[in-house]
Amino acid sequence: MATDPDRDTDQTFAEFCATVRHSIITCDVSAPEPDSFRGSFGAGFSRDVHLLDIAADTHAVHRTNSLVKKSPQAFLKFSIVEEGSALIVQDGRETALNQGDMTVYDTNRPYTLAYDGPARMSIIMFPKEQLDIPANVIANLTARKLSSSRGTGAIIRPFISSLAENVHSLDDFQTRRMTRSAIDLLGTLFDEELTRIVPNDEEAHLLNAIYGYIDDHIGDPGLNPAQIAAAHFISVRSLHSLFTQQQTTVSTLIRTRRLQNCHDDIVNPLLADRPLNTIASGYGFLDPAHFSRLFRNYFGISPSEMRRRQNQA
Repeated sequence: MATDPDRDTDQTFAEFCATVRHSIITCDVSAPEPDSFRGSFGAGFSRDVHLLDIAADTHAVHRTNSLVKKSPQAFLKFSIVEEGSALIVQDGRETALNQGDMTVYDTNRPYTLAYDGPARMSIIMFPKEQLDIPANVIANLTARKLSSSRGTGAIIRPFISSLAENVHSLDDFQTRRMTRSAIDLLGTLFDEELTRIVPNDEEAHLLNAIYGYIDDHIGDPGLNPAQIAAAHFISVRSLHSLFTQQQTTVSTLIRTRRLQNCHDDIVNPLLADRPLNTIASGYGFLDPAHFSRLFRNYFGISPSEMRRRQNQA
């Protein structure tokens, strides 16, 4: 995990804009009174999942069409208004948010998030592929007010708020486990909201079933598209077509899931004595050299070096 241990609680407008560009994604930031603007920015991340605790005076953040084209980034941002109020605009929807309200938006499409006074937000940002819900289905939820008073929403609101506020005190293993739990909870929350908004989306239900099947059989070295298609009574061609619409492939999803599971076991202090080859084979990687290359390409570090660093932490 990396964090910002020296959180600046009194940033100027120029400093705040620079921090937003550096720590999140490329955005335009505007403020009606930039000379007197003050903000603070706490951030932590574990690889590709970012946790943010932001407080600032009146301002607006714009992710424009031109910025999306210059720097396409397929992340989802789930935000909780901790203090103050805001307006989220995306996909033709405008929604006013007050203290305690939650929303989600997609960084790969234009959006605006505007604050009409001092406000504080807790945000978790993560790749869309980590969520077992098709991207085109998630578009039904963007810039909507999500329930924080019932069901999963009532559970996830305090969890993510606390996680964003305390991320600096967690090590890499704890952060990754908790962010994965948060994303799983978000998947459940989004399923609940989608059932209410889009109750008969058969394609989404099929994809969710396929994702679940892959996770249940991730340790099978022979897991392949033909097996997955047969288990769901569809053709291999139809299976590939489903994943093409999500801008990925079945093989990519299987490989990613396996690597993420291996990562979690490698940094788990309770499994420090388990051989790396045993961990790899448990998730379907039978060739140690091939596994090491894939792991390094995905995480930017070899499995043995990651374990060494974890043991030194």
